[in-house]
Amino acid sequence: MAGTLTAQGLIQLPSLTAEETVTLATKLITAAQSASTLPGNAPTALDDVKASLQTLSAELAKRGQRVEDKAAAREADTQLDRVWSAIDRFLSAWAAIDGTELAEQATALRQRLFPDGLAFLTKNFNAEWAASEQRLGGGAFVASLRRAHKAYGQALGVTEAKDAPLPVPQIREARDAVLDDIRVYAAQIVGSVTRKNPASEDVAEALLRPIAAWPVRRAGSAVAADGAPSPVTTAPAE
Repeated sequence: MAGTLTAQGLIQLPSLTAEETVTLATKLITAAQSASTLPGNAPTALDDVKASLQTLSAELAKRGQRVEDKAAAREADTQLDRVWSAIDRFLSAWAAIDGTELAEQATALRQRLFPDGLAFLTKNFNAEWAASEQRLGGGAFVASLRRAHKAYGQALGVTEAKDAPLPVPQIREARDAVLDDIRVYAAQIVGSVTRKNPASEDVAEALLRPIAAWPVRRAGSAVAADGAPSPVTTAPAE
């Protein structure tokens, strides 16, 4: 019984993603700013919501940076693949012209560069870079290839030192912290309602309207509500 007498046990919230949690917290902060005063310990609880919201926003920003880093590596990988493929097609075309010295040179160079065809382009980024490095040589064929290969190495941090990789964002933990702080804040607001002061109920309703108005997901959606009860369920104090 004692375990349920907490804000986490008494205050029920919608099932939210991290981004939705940011939105809900921001709406609650905005609603609080519109009120002349906050009851009881609600100001302190709201400060906790603001602090945990900043942490969650920072974790989401880390995820965005990691996505950008991966996108840069993918772009460099795609460019390198295109150049290697173009060189293979170029050499193959010359090799098809029988009886010429250029055909013999193209055939020999193609066998040296692509003994296993273009299979090395399907390896993971680091393994592909190493395979590309081994194949580089002189000649007019590889000027653009060297540029693409250099850009690939820079994107992967192989040939040019990069900043230390960002730690894996702790988004779930940060989201849960915001939701817990929201519950504590909501409990402070609900706990201020008394039957002897009808106006207190109006104040609480305005402050917690972002929670009450939050749409409940249908069952089976990404973060399903599964028929959760109304967002805030507790009786007003005497």
